Amino acid sequence: MDKLTDLPGRNLLQAIFDTFNSGIHVYTAIRDEHDQIVDFELVMMSKKSAAFKDRADAVGKRLLRDFPEFIGQLENFKQVVETGIPKSYEVHQNFGGANMWFLVSDSKFGDGFINVWEDITEHKQAEEKIKELNRTLQINNRELASLNSELKTFNQIAATDYTDTLKKLYTNLEFIISNDARKMSDEGKANVRRAQSAIQKMKLLTEDIVAYSSIQTKDTDLQQVNLVVMLQSIQEDMTRVWPGIEFKMDCQDEMPLIWGYPFLLTVLFNHLIDNAIKFRKDSSNPLIHIGCAETDTPALEHPAAIPGTRYNHFTIEDEGIGFDSNYAEDIFKIFYRLHPKGAYKGSGIGLAICRKIMDIHGGFITAESGEGRGAKFHCFFPVEKI
Repeated sequence: MDKLTDLPGRNLLQAIFDTFNSGIHVYTAIRDEHDQIVDFELVMMSKKSAAFKDRADAVGKRLLRDFPEFIGQLENFKQVVETGIPKSYEVHQNFGGANMWFLVSDSKFGDGFINVWEDITEHKQAEEKIKELNRTLQINNRELASLNSELKTFNQIAATDYTDTLKKLYTNLEFIISNDARKMSDEGKANVRRAQSAIQKMKLLTEDIVAYSSIQTKDTDLQQVNLVVMLQSIQEDMTRVWPGIEFKMDCQDEMPLIWGYPFLLTVLFNHLIDNAIKFRKDSSNPLIHIGCAETDTPALEHPAAIPGTRYNHFTIEDEGIGFDSNYAEDIFKIFYRLHPKGAYKGSGIGLAICRKIMDIHGGFITAESGEGRGAKFHCFFPVEKI
């Protein structure tokens, strides 16, 4: 420790220590007549000391004699000096009601050691915040697991018992009409038919709810999907679904492959094309334009767009009745209807399914329109694999 007793060298070392944000303390060993370490003298410390924050006169004092709170650490200090093996540990302090944490490191220095206190309060606070968030996440996950279990149970009941009950009700009413028609008034028959119609609507709604809630379990085959080929198949299906309706799909000749689930993607584009035909203008032959272009997030303002991500931007545009642009977000809500019940067939769940499918694929869907100006749907699929 000769350098510490040399005034010019000591001043230089002190100036260097004071440039650090960490608290630095230099101790030299005090030995007895048997050359055993019995104490340590604090010979230097930086201005930002945490161990002796309110003790400016600590330099020159003995650690254990003058600061008995360190007695429990004597053996650890001795081991560092005698073995040369450094030690690190955390210390929690309370300064004026403020909780602070430090990472303390002890390293051999001559016949003594250097003790460094690094402020890790922000790190510890961040750790505690992460732990709290993890605890909250675990609670939410348990609640979500419970809800999923309840939903699965509901799906099982709705898909079997509930649906079967509706079928039986409809069949029983049909039996009553077939066998007791002569005994029933016209009004009675009409009431029965209305009841059957309500049962059919309930059955359709139940099937749609089951389809929506179980959509993630419908397909596990993740692969590259050729949309051009898929659209050709959908066009053939639509011809059977809408007999007598002359519609045309104007598709871009070449489009990028989509990395996703074939069944779900078929459901997605099937819904969008079906809507384009369903909401056509009177006495018109629907024309549906489908295209694609690549874009990146700087060109997107949607909150679901991930910064730095490139997207394949697919568009499905029709020339139908359109809708008020104020409802461009509402139409993706489950059971939301723009039109009065009965005006168009459906339960108002199709576009909600489309949004859910886009979520599953790591993308998002938007819509733009105007009354009488047709509708245009935008599907953004990330270029990278999901």
